[in-house]
Amino acid sequence: MVYNLILNIQDKFWFDTSTSILYFDKDVYKQEQYDSQKIQHMFMKSKINQINKPRQIQTINLLPSMRCNGRCSYCYNEDVNNIQMEDLTFTQLKNTLETCEYSLQLNTIRMYGGEPLLNDELYMMIDYLLNINPNMIIYISSGLFFSDAIFNKRVQQLKNIPNIKLGIGVDLGTYPETRCGLYANKQILLERCHTLIENGFSLVFANTVSKNTNTLSLFSEIKEIQKMYNGYTNKIAYRISIACDAKLTPYMSQLDELYNYMKSIYIESPQINITSNLYPYTDVIYAPSIYKLSNTSYYFHYPPFYCGLFRDMITILPNGKICHCHMNILDDTMNINNFKYKEDFLQSKQCAECDYILICRGGCLYRKQIANTVLENNQNIYCEWIKKSFELSLYKLLNTYIDIKKTLDKLSIT
Repeated sequence: MVYNLILNIQDKFWFDTSTSILYFDKDVYKQEQYDSQKIQHMFMKSKINQINKPRQIQTINLLPSMRCNGRCSYCYNEDVNNIQMEDLTFTQLKNTLETCEYSLQLNTIRMYGGEPLLNDELYMMIDYLLNINPNMIIYISSGLFFSDAIFNKRVQQLKNIPNIKLGIGVDLGTYPETRCGLYANKQILLERCHTLIENGFSLVFANTVSKNTNTLSLFSEIKEIQKMYNGYTNKIAYRISIACDAKLTPYMSQLDELYNYMKSIYIESPQINITSNLYPYTDVIYAPSIYKLSNTSYYFHYPPFYCGLFRDMITILPNGKICHCHMNILDDTMNINNFKYKEDFLQSKQCAECDYILICRGGCLYRKQIANTVLENNQNIYCEWIKKSFELSLYKLLNTYIDIKKTLDKLSIT
């Protein structure tokens, strides 16, 4: 087992991925030489211990509807969209939460589908959830592929609700368009985004990069949007993900281009809030417990799982039933011992030998499976994007905080 990948971030600090330790002095790293195998063993032990604890649900992936007017080429739910036509009702949601066998300590609701905004009772559901926790963060992933009448109605219903963030798929710089559907094309989507911003919504312009994406055009369009909405900087963010699809997955060379463009933005234009989809919801600085080892070194102890699968996250389907993950709504297994991918989920042999295991913790099980089964020539592309995304998050960290060391001292446990 070989571990020794050091990320040099502008000669300001160094991150040792094999031990998850950040150094402000490279010479200190050379002297300390922590035992990476021992740290990994501790990590695996905490992983097993945590999966056996009673679930305390903090995040719900809510699927208000599987109806969708979109025909996005790489949609992971394309096989089930419009098949299960019923919408989740307010009564079903309330009953599901009140009879849930798990302890609920909710702080985040993420809505997917289908198209969440097609559900006519969405406003009632959000109001109910905010009564449970007024500080609940609600993220709605939307394609906006519906009529003007529905769009205008949703704007009026939701515009004054706090803590709502809309993720709107736009796929800038991509031709032919991979996001398409009834009622709206790319231009109409951007016009609707304009209306949402003017009505006070916080937006994430979500971009899924495919082999049809021109990276120069992508970032040129991002900068145009940023310039257009300069006065709304705190309301706008950009997210870059990659298609995991047999026909549309980008090339490795595109990942290099994405990395270089995003790195230059973090250094030259840190006011542009742009991230990968893999970080920041596992934010490099807020997700881990940070331990101060010395005046120049900090240990980043990330949670043992990439997401809350079988731990602190559940998915509620349009029929009110619960399953474990929105990435595979046809599998309703809720007990880890009955999960057919249990061993790979807990300890993948491929991941155990990787120098990023303490950082990505195995990544998204289902995305990884897609990459390993349908991508003949690009099987490692998901893993490569995780690695690049984490390194980019370190650049973002460096250029977001004026005094990063002072910030780490404030956050760290001594």
